[in-house]
Amino acid sequence: MRIIVIVFFTLLLCVGCSVESKDSSSQKDDVAVKQSIGHANVEGNLVKELSFEDGKSGGGEITDNVNIYRITLEQVEKAEHILIDFTQRSEATIQEPQLNAPHFTVDVQENPYTMSFTMSGVRAFDARDFTALKDSELIADAYWVVTHDDSAWRFVIVFNSPVQYKVREYADPAQVVISAQPLTEEEKDHAIHTIRTEAFSFGGKLANMEENIFDKADIRYLRESGTPFNTTESSFYMELGQYQSVKVAEEKMAQLQNLLGSDVKLFIEEK
Repeated sequence: MRIIVIVFFTLLLCVGCSVESKDSSSQKDDVAVKQSIGHANVEGNLVKELSFEDGKSGGGEITDNVNIYRITLEQVEKAEHILIDFTQRSEATIQEPQLNAPHFTVDVQENPYTMSFTMSGVRAFDARDFTALKDSELIADAYWVVTHDDSAWRFVIVFNSPVQYKVREYADPAQVVISAQPLTEEEKDHAIHTIRTEAFSFGGKLANMEENIFDKADIRYLRESGTPFNTTESSFYMELGQYQSVKVAEEKMAQLQNLLGSDVKLFIEEK
């Protein structure tokens, strides 16, 4: 009887060791992937690496009169670094560097994989042609989004597939750096249902609609037509959240329709 009990507890311990080893291996793999992204070549001092909750994060400080002066791309093996540089807005030929990054938020979403940025205290966006990003192997598109706030600029980066990412903030001089590398795409086990508006040519139409529902839905702007990286000669629509079932999407759409009015056309799209 004593021998049987000893054998039984030994087996339990072995099972526990096996499970622990598997979890530990998985955690080590995750850490290895994150560490392999590495750092870009930056001039400033690291302020923080952003932590994300439900795909959302932010950083920076309250500023004004900032210019998103330059966006450059560094490619190191499989990783890519998108460096966003800031200056104080000026008519002078040489603009003074911004020491601290303006307050910003970033929202990461899937289907397609996007990063949507809002940068406040910003009065100019010299880098809004996104020229450097056209050489990226990970980025499919980038465009800026109209906002009625004259002290803020918004833009969206669209990746061509899922990526492992890090976003870091630097100071003296100010930089925001997005580091990304490919991530194996997992096969979806069910369809996603989204609510969307009809598409409109570039302009203020969608921004006007957004003011009625900005706090009622998880909004992002997606391209309907036009050349990638070109904003002004394109059409866009608003996606108003992603839902697990048609029923939930229909209920939410009815609420949003009531807020937007009958003149606005909403419909559900399956992804």
